[in-house]
Amino acid sequence: MQSNKPQAFCLKALIVFLLCSPLEVSADTTSLQIAEALKRAYLDSRYDSVETSVEQCRIDLVLKDTDACTTGSSTQSEHYFFDLRHHDAETLHKHAREVDGMWRFHVLLSPIGEWADRTTSLKAEAKIRRQAAIAKYGRGKDAAIASSREVLLNDDMTDFFSGGTKEYCPSGKVVGPFGPALQLQGSNVEELVEAFEKLIFDCKLE
Repeated sequence: MQSNKPQAFCLKALIVFLLCSPLEVSADTTSLQIAEALKRAYLDSRYDSVETSVEQCRIDLVLKDTDACTTGSSTQSEHYFFDLRHHDAETLHKHAREVDGMWRFHVLLSPIGEWADRTTSLKAEAKIRRQAAIAKYGRGKDAAIASSREVLLNDDMTDFFSGGTKEYCPSGKVVGPFGPALQLQGSNVEELVEAFEKLIFDCKLE
């Protein structure tokens, strides 16, 4: 008599596939949608290279100006990242503006939990360092670089749940646990807002 075990195993595997695959595809689709909307919002900036990624609940935005140091610009690149598991989001879609037939709006990401407490402490320390650097170098990039040097020496950015790096011309960089409001751009504002809110919600479940 032929055993039914192989058929039973195949049926079980099929059920698991049908249950899990739509969720995985949906998550990947949402991440890709946000990454593309983020990139689209910065394509008309002065930066000639815009790289974005949304993976494992982390958003990365990398902006590069390859000609910055020969055209008189002070900043040659910026890199910002956010771990969405440690942030709340506020979409300012009601203030969206039309750009090239699409709609662009800002998203504010605010730290929560222990990361919120830590960023408060880091901001206070940064303010003290900045004031000391301004007193020595005056206002400008030299003061920004000097005040950031201690972060490079004493803090491990891999432990941060958000952060930014700005590289100046011809050299020098500023780092810290803070990033700007992000921008998203697309043809359907409501769809983008829904996708971003879903991403935040799913990340909180991890």
